Amino acid sequence: MSTQGTINETPVSVAVVANSETSLQQLRQDLSSVAGMSVTLSGSVSNSGATASEGDDVLMVEVGPNHEEELHRIRILQGGNKRSALIAILKDRSADMMKKVLQAGADDILFWPLDPAPTTRLLLKIAERRERLHNVRVGKLCAITSTIGGVGVTSMTANLALALRYAFEKRVAIVDLDFRSSGLSSYLSLEPVRNISWLGTPGRNINSIELGTALTAHSSGIQVLAASDFIDGESITEDVIAQIYALMRQLFDYVIIDCGGSIDRGVGETWKQCDQLLYVMEQSVNGIRCAWRFGQLFEQTKVSLTKPRFVINRFDPSHPAGEEQIAYALSDSIFARIPADPRAMQRREARGLDLWHASPGSPLISAYEELAEAVISGKSSIANTPAAMIPRLLAAVGARQNDHVNHVS
Repeated sequence: MSTQGTINETPVSVAVVANSETSLQQLRQDLSSVAGMSVTLSGSVSNSGATASEGDDVLMVEVGPNHEEELHRIRILQGGNKRSALIAILKDRSADMMKKVLQAGADDILFWPLDPAPTTRLLLKIAERRERLHNVRVGKLCAITSTIGGVGVTSMTANLALALRYAFEKRVAIVDLDFRSSGLSSYLSLEPVRNISWLGTPGRNINSIELGTALTAHSSGIQVLAASDFIDGESITEDVIAQIYALMRQLFDYVIIDCGGSIDRGVGETWKQCDQLLYVMEQSVNGIRCAWRFGQLFEQTKVSLTKPRFVINRFDPSHPAGEEQIAYALSDSIFARIPADPRAMQRREARGLDLWHASPGSPLISAYEELAEAVISGKSSIANTPAAMIPRLLAAVGARQNDHVNHVS
């Protein structure tokens, strides 16, 4: 059963400068009950001469009847502590007073008595801004794609994410951009309440709270952003994709993206942003041709600085198109190979569980854990083979396949 995802916010420290001890105690009480936040609070009365420390995330200053003195205090605090957000707490709700405190240097305004809803939203926004400043591009984006349908992009996306979670205890999220099939949720037995199209709603401000609401939690701890309701994903613009990835990099160690078999704006933006791009292929002449053309497309268009890495799915060592032949044709090494293991997959489907619970110890699990290790290390050897040899090799592989078919018949 799926549950709505949640994102834990780090605590926020708030320093309050109030006009009286009574006001200070009231503000302490109001801030201690802010929902969804762990507020560390310190405070002082303005006539005590105390000021906020440099390490505070938020400085709150009460602005009362003697507003000229308090506006002067805001100017001093604003000039002396650039790292903290400065919030004025007003009893006077006039437009003139709001203009004065903002001109004095306040970053935002709250009104006395504090309303829990806007106070919570403001503190969450500040905490999120702080996390962005301290955790820039931490997580890695790994996109999985193919130009042929049915080669197992969805299963590889899900199982790579599970391997990173189970074997390496990484914080992992999955993004489903395969709008035509939306198969990831079914593969993981999830029933999402919201999906990526909800984040693409015009006018929506995408922050960690909105993202957390759109995610669906898998029992493994993986968070899944399900595919759009719309087949073509029209609402998922490059800007929406960029915002989602920027937030996910801060929240997760790895983000695995199912790009499916089609190319749209979201997939193009994903290729530009990803740290690794895995191309899933099969052992066939058509599979080799499509993989080679995909590599050539990337080299010619420079759509991304990330070079595609080729992964053979459902690998059969007895197949005429072996690993060496494929690497030779692609002028590149094979990054990984996932063996064909129909029994393990049948057990998974029959029991409605992931591979690690349905078929523990299977060779398929070992292969996915090896792939996860390769993704973490990023290491692969690159072979250089003259492109002129490719047509001859494709013809040779095709002839071997025809001979095999004729022999069987």
